[in-house]
Amino acid sequence: MKIRCRCGDIIVDQTDFHSNKGYIISDQDFFDFLEGVDNAIEKSGQKAKDKERAIMSIRYLIGELQRTIYQCFTCGRM
Repeated sequence: MKIRCRCGDIIVDQTDFHSNKGYIISDQDFFDFLEGVDNAIEKSGQKAKDKERAIMSIRYLIGELQRTIYQCFTCGRM
């Protein structure tokens, strides 16, 4: 994906682990996320499969609530 910044530079997103790419969660969604983490932990059991299920539910929740944000290397805009 290529995004043109207001300064004219091109922000390229073709792989993972970019230093100018991040994720944000809104304040309202953040508290939903914390509640989801609490629920996953409280419902997880002793078995490895239970723990894996809790981890996957948290990862799913993060995926649903996060938004991607980019920072321009040239001007620093988000």
